[in-house]
Amino acid sequence: MICTACERCVVDSPEGLVVVRNNLATVDYARNRLASKVAIERCPTGAIVWFDPKGGDYQVGKDARKVIRKEALPVG
Repeated sequence: MICTACERCVVDSPEGLVVVRNNLATVDYARNRLASKVAIERCPTGAIVWFDPKGGDYQVGKDARKVIRKEALPVG
């Protein structure tokens, strides 16, 4: 799952929780109390994951594409 810097998560999250730096979504965990599933729901790649520590369950955005590799990643 690779972030494409589309900024959908930035738009959908409270101000300052998620920012895009160097073409990568970055979460400010000091503001984590503001977090909700809304910021991951439209992520087209599933790069941002919502984790529920109580239930041990995780969820990616419902619009995330499933990427299935049939061969190893190229080296070098």
